[in-house]
Amino acid sequence: MNSSGSQIDISRITIRIVRWFYILSPVVCVPISLLLIKFYSKTLSSVFESSSFSKIQEALWGTTIGLLLAFGCGICILKLRYLNKLRSMITEVFVNLKPKWFDLVFTSISAGFSEELLFRGAIQPALGIWITAFVFSVAHGLGPRSRGGLLLFGVFIFVLGIVFGTVSNKFGLTTAMFAHGSLDLGVLFAYKIFLSPPILKNISGPIGK
Repeated sequence: MNSSGSQIDISRITIRIVRWFYILSPVVCVPISLLLIKFYSKTLSSVFESSSFSKIQEALWGTTIGLLLAFGCGICILKLRYLNKLRSMITEVFVNLKPKWFDLVFTSISAGFSEELLFRGAIQPALGIWITAFVFSVAHGLGPRSRGGLLLFGVFIFVLGIVFGTVSNKFGLTTAMFAHGSLDLGVLFAYKIFLSPPILKNISGPIGK
């Protein structure tokens, strides 16, 4: 009983920490972004400029790209054998946290807006796509010396950074924001809906036991 109660308390504390992290994330990322944009003698409106698409078109393109990425990433993570460590790591974290629907929606919106404003809006114009993607990966706590699932996740985030960077350059920052948010939302919703203990036993090896 005490052990179970302790696990519940830890889970609740962890969720509160994650929730506050994503509440504070825009508070940190947005001011830093604005300072960097100002430093480069640009305006916020110039960062959102798109030469050939309206904001509605950017939003639609971003949502479409994000959901397609979510589908592709979900299939790869669940089915490819060489991603077993990555799958187990993500699954274990997700199951232990037991996030609510609000957590998933807020996390996706927060990450999509604040992270893209910082990395693709403020940093990428100065450092380029590849270096920004590396910084994006490291900023998620995944340095180059990480091993196992963390290293694979670092590569995964790095590749996504390149994709978001390319999308931002081709379609505009708003598109990258919607793509990022839609990707997160699609993947998180899929985990929330489909990953029950019996399914975990089939796809996640030791995690489901």
